[in-house]
Amino acid sequence: MQKPMRPCPEPGCPNLTTMPKGCSRHRAEAAQATPYDGAWTAFAAAYLSRHPRCERCGVRPSREAHHIRSVALAPHRRLDPTNVIALCHTCHRAVTPTVRADAGANRRRTR
Repeated sequence: MQKPMRPCPEPGCPNLTTMPKGCSRHRAEAAQATPYDGAWTAFAAAYLSRHPRCERCGVRPSREAHHIRSVALAPHRRLDPTNVIALCHTCHRAVTPTVRADAGANRRRTR
């Protein structure tokens, strides 16, 4: 059975869609707006392969590439290897709230 068409949730959009997150136009725009695209995915994978251990604790394997200076505050440094650190999940969770607090009002939402 096919899903019923519904109005796009984007205010003022006349399109109908079966997708809960919006019509194809707005989903494509949202995908382009994120700094974490294919280029970031490839960059992060390469960085993590060169840094197999967490650069904070040095014990656990690195799983996540973390921007030292947030992309919201320094978009030109998004793919700069001097602005990235390889972290394990535990250290990334410990560091991320601090960075968000430092960004303050200048941090724009990416989701």
